[in-house]
Amino acid sequence: MTAPRPCIIVLVRHAESLANFTLSQITQGLATSFPLELASLRDADVRLTELGEAQARATGPYLAERFGIFDHCYVSPWARTRQTFERLLEGYPDDQRALLLRRVTYEEQLREHERGALLWVPPAEVAARYPDEAHRRTVEGEYYYRPLGGESWADCTATTRAALCSSSRTAPLSCAAASCCKGWARTRSWRCAKRATRAIPRSACSRTPMSATLARALPRRRTLWRMRTWRTCPR
Repeated sequence: MTAPRPCIIVLVRHAESLANFTLSQITQGLATSFPLELASLRDADVRLTELGEAQARATGPYLAERFGIFDHCYVSPWARTRQTFERLLEGYPDDQRALLLRRVTYEEQLREHERGALLWVPPAEVAARYPDEAHRRTVEGEYYYRPLGGESWADCTATTRAALCSSSRTAPLSCAAASCCKGWARTRSWRCAKRATRAIPRSACSRTPMSATLARALPRRRTLWRMRTWRTCPR
């Protein structure tokens, strides 16, 4: 007998990380580059800021109230995503938290978009430091461009499809949660949920709680996934 596929998947992006905060500082002209203590890390090892931890804690009660307990949780093994998951669990009652911890899978396919050699290069400096890469990106386009040592958004699409198919086949779920990185979530808005009902409402420069952590629901309609988007908590 074939197990039923999930009827809804809730995507939760990680909360504000040290890299997110530093990049916002660079964008606002308050910093010129990533500090050495950050640039010496693997992207997978970047952790949350104090604000990020607060954002994640505020997400838990919202998810608990809106969706109840999930049948399964798929979490990226990256540090900032694991932290987000751990902090949002604090918003669940003790018995539900213990149950969710038994229902978690750390899924490698939920990783961030790999930027390769451009990882710690501020966007405004790419053209000056890597003119050939900047030209190739212009020629190939945002979606198909693969940075040196990294991956394209087309590569992310393949990873996303594999992750969705794997979760659909292996778990008899009615509602699943995926705590993921920005690149994995963005891929869904480009390919897997290209008929999104509306754009994600967000304030790009806001650092008030919940500006970084986003929840997106993908309810299944027959064989297709549709996307509904909202803020993780009302302002």
